[in-house]
Amino acid sequence: MLRIVTGPFHPDLEEALVDEVRRLKAEDSLAPLTIIVPSDPLRRRLKWLLCVEQGCALFDVHFLTFHQFAVRLLKEIGAEAPARVRPEFFFKELIHHLLRRSAAASPAWSDLVEMPGAWAALWAT
Repeated sequence: MLRIVTGPFHPDLEEALVDEVRRLKAEDSLAPLTIIVPSDPLRRRLKWLLCVEQGCALFDVHFLTFHQFAVRLLKEIGAEAPARVRPEFFFKELIHHLLRRSAAASPAWSDLVEMPGAWAALWAT
């Protein structure tokens, strides 16, 4: 079963997630559950929210980023091992390159071009 919930992240989506996990685990505490999120910081935040802040037991609950989910799907269908992920430095530099290209077309990005912290922040999201 696939269920997608949208809305403002905090607190609406957090509360909806807690309610949904509790509902699903109340029906069958051993049922597997996968929660897919766009970034690793969000993955860690939701684990903390459910386990520490809300006291939910997370037996057989898996938190995956989009990338982790894609890799898992490829493995399940027997595809060749996915290409090795390049180091973080590569992606930060890729963001820097894309910002430089975009800054010429749109001044909205020009302030971020020479801010290395911005490259990492954009990559993290």
